[in-house]
Amino acid sequence: MVLNDQRCTCGKLLFKGNFSGQIEIKCLRCGQIKSFSGLEEIGSSVNELS
Repeated sequence: MVLNDQRCTCGKLLFKGNFSGQIEIKCLRCGQIKSFSGLEEIGSSVNELS
């Protein structure tokens, strides 16, 4: 079985895997929040530091 890499725009590996649900994950390097549905990226946002 081949696991797909999902990376942030900064290049950090967010996770590897195959799934059919939805996930939202925050990059620990740059703070950007990425949303995935199945294997497609459905959105991203930048987390502002306060």
